[in-house]
Amino acid sequence: MANPDGGEADFASLANHVIDQASETDDDSAVGVDSEAVSTISLPNFDYVTENGRTYHIHDRGICILPNDPREMKRLDDMHKIWVSTLDGEISLCRESDTRRQRILDLGTGNGVWAIAYADAYPTAQVIGVDITPTQDTWVPPNVQFEIDDMEKEWTWKRKFDFVFGRDLMGSVQDWAALLRCILDNLNPGGWVEIQDYGYPHHEGTESPPTKLSEWLQEMVRASRALRQPIDMIEQLADLMEKEGFTEIRCVKKRVPLDNSSKNESLNQIGKSAAALFEAHLEGISMIRFKHGLGYTIKEVLDYLSALRTELKNNHIPAYFEVHVIYGRKPVQGLVSKEPL
Repeated sequence: MANPDGGEADFASLANHVIDQASETDDDSAVGVDSEAVSTISLPNFDYVTENGRTYHIHDRGICILPNDPREMKRLDDMHKIWVSTLDGEISLCRESDTRRQRILDLGTGNGVWAIAYADAYPTAQVIGVDITPTQDTWVPPNVQFEIDDMEKEWTWKRKFDFVFGRDLMGSVQDWAALLRCILDNLNPGGWVEIQDYGYPHHEGTESPPTKLSEWLQEMVRASRALRQPIDMIEQLADLMEKEGFTEIRCVKKRVPLDNSSKNESLNQIGKSAAALFEAHLEGISMIRFKHGLGYTIKEVLDYLSALRTELKNNHIPAYFEVHVIYGRKPVQGLVSKEPL
């Protein structure tokens, strides 16, 4: 079972493990690619496509952006540890009435690591994790259940929720306004929603010379928009929540340096772990977007990422990433208008 709080993570060991994993799997990965071979496999009710050795779920709206294989599940575990450490040991910042919440929904649950952690922390709550692909752990607390469904389709739960949570959903949602309306409709009056997401790494300041990292980020934004699953919506989310009828909206932003520039040693260690994880999984987060959104070949993607890794190892321009936590409440009384204000 996953560590329920993730707060005791050894981030130096995590960073070293991720770096070792990267060298075993992705280093010089542009070498030896001689085809665009793609294979498809089927399991009962689920289809997967294999591209360059990684498996991706296929659904009626297309191919999932991120892999669903064991390497991706390990990334989700490691990312959970980084999130918990960044948030000072917390798995959620929306603490209002958390002990009275009885019904919890985790959107895009992935391998279920957050749902399990929340269920362990609040054993009287019922936690439901939903995802489009079946990658969840089978050893879970008795108050957790997982369902396979598309969160952007009609919600069919008969009972409403007290708390809806979503983490790292940017780039996986086509229509945020519609999703927020579904969340609002399925919350009990006074219920809360919390969205956690991170910005991709970028360099400090606006006068930094063009780099492969800044170019990669621009390509990721362009690809995500081409696929109608934008990665750059987090700054607009609070306004969207207000427009859809949420109240008491609060935003928390934290900056994590990817070098040792902070005077906070704990923050430096988090940044080191995040940088190592980012580098190790560049292919997994880039391949489908670059190939299907921008028309790159597999070899072109791998060549591009090889050059980016070289820059990351040799470039000393300060870089950082930001984490965002946004939460808001469904009004306790009265009907909420679904029309834009």
